Amino acid sequence: MDITERKYKLIEKCMEISTVEEIERAEYFFNHEIETTDFWDDLPEQVKKLIEKSKEQSNKDLVISHDTVMGKARKKIEDTR
Repeated sequence: MDITERKYKLIEKCMEISTVEEIERAEYFFNHEIETTDFWDDLPEQVKKLIEKSKEQSNKDLVISHDTVMGKARKKIEDTR
């Protein structure tokens, strides 16, 4: 089944909707689940600033790798046993 056929199947399903609740769920799905807007636009300004700060720190090699952090945590746990 190609994409055009699949679209027509969706249209047929939409035409079978018979209640306000069903159409509201379909509208919600189309508006929120397959929306093509960038998630960045929906982030709070504070979160955007923190992400930008993290990217800058990463570019300057001011971060510790996941493997290093996990290694230190494992060692600390082993030392307490």
